[in-house]
Amino acid sequence: MPVDFKTASDRVTGACVTLDDIADAAGVSDSLIRRARLDPKGSSFRRPPDGWKKAIIKLANLRVMELINLAQELGVEVDRGD
Repeated sequence: MPVDFKTASDRVTGACVTLDDIADAAGVSDSLIRRARLDPKGSSFRRPPDGWKKAIIKLANLRVMELINLAQELGVEVDRGD
């Protein structure tokens, strides 16, 4: 079934990764993620969780796949760099 403009534009703009998503992927509280983003000189700052890079990479890869799937549904052949 073809993808219409509204559906395509919703999908490309609507799937934003949130701090809660990062917290879930990292297995920590959203509060810790928020505090890890503060100025390191501030008293509320907390060190980012171990494995934060792996969590961000996982979320980024999921988003890339969502966008590739959308592009393919719209009829674009996607070069995956293979």
